[in-house]
Amino acid sequence: MSTPGLNRLSYIDTLKVLAAFMIVLLHVSAIYVDLSATPKGELVYFINTIVRPGLLIFMMVSGALLLRPQYTFNFKKKFVYIAKIYAFWSAFYVAFGQLAHAASGKPLLTPAEMVVHWVRGPYHFWYLAMLLGLYIFMPILTRLKDFQTLNYFVMLAFVLAYVIPYARPYLPDCVNGFISQMTIFNVGHILFFFIFGAWLNMLPLDKSLLRLTCFFFIVGLLLTIYQLHTAKSYDLLLADSPLKAFAQLFLSGGLFYMLRYAHQHHKSAERTLLLSKCSLHIYVTSAFVIYLYQYLIQPYWDALVPYPGLSVLIWSVVVFIISAGLAYMVFLKDRWLKRHRTEKAQKPSKAK
Repeated sequence: MSTPGLNRLSYIDTLKVLAAFMIVLLHVSAIYVDLSATPKGELVYFINTIVRPGLLIFMMVSGALLLRPQYTFNFKKKFVYIAKIYAFWSAFYVAFGQLAHAASGKPLLTPAEMVVHWVRGPYHFWYLAMLLGLYIFMPILTRLKDFQTLNYFVMLAFVLAYVIPYARPYLPDCVNGFISQMTIFNVGHILFFFIFGAWLNMLPLDKSLLRLTCFFFIVGLLLTIYQLHTAKSYDLLLADSPLKAFAQLFLSGGLFYMLRYAHQHHKSAERTLLLSKCSLHIYVTSAFVIYLYQYLIQPYWDALVPYPGLSVLIWSVVVFIISAGLAYMVFLKDRWLKRHRTEKAQKPSKAK
């Protein structure tokens, strides 16, 4: 729920829709990826690699929205909202998995195993669980709304998340020992991108900064292409490395600022605005649509169209459209329930 009086950020709507589609591309292309294969020259591996910053963009969007100076964070509403989505859709995926097992003749999960799978959630629910953990720390993170404080924390987080971890293998033992004693806490990439998004949202819109971010975006793209052409196998490319980390940092940060600059005098179209409001449920429901494609359509489709890259592009669009339709139905349901509660609350209580 937005704070009254806040202006809507149109570039955020575009980023949310773009990030949701990037995640769909990531998950559909994962079906065709062979981790032991050499990725050089294969379109499907390029797609699977270049869209990975979509997850980071989601984190940056969350930081930009939640750490706006005028925004009032409501812990109870935010936490309960995500927890309900997690609980309901995790149960849905457990039930769907049981039906799939029954249809294929596989053994069903025991009640205890069903509870374990429900708590753990499907593979892509790590993002929802991470949001719940992030909300717990929001009373502390909201202290970073001042730009000077945020500027300092971004630099500190960058050093802790990027400089120190990748420099330590090349440092003497005495220096590493000193760093271990001095560093009282670690900052992961996820928390860094949350803060990074808030920082980029507060940066002034300037042509020199735009040129700089365009340069970094191109560098990130070139680093990604270089990794694809030099990696001996795809699993080695996906392993944590400075090249991969900085390529994703440059791509996500560059895209974020470029779209913000491009949208400074632009309002979101109605369709973009609606898709933006449905983006979280597109993310949640897309795995269900991908499962249906993988088990009901893909074997026949691949026999007719033996081009993985083309299949990924076509079916990612189809999955996104169907997921958006499902998300829109959930959106209409939520809007109806909200209006119903509002009308019920506004009715005068009957005299006893």
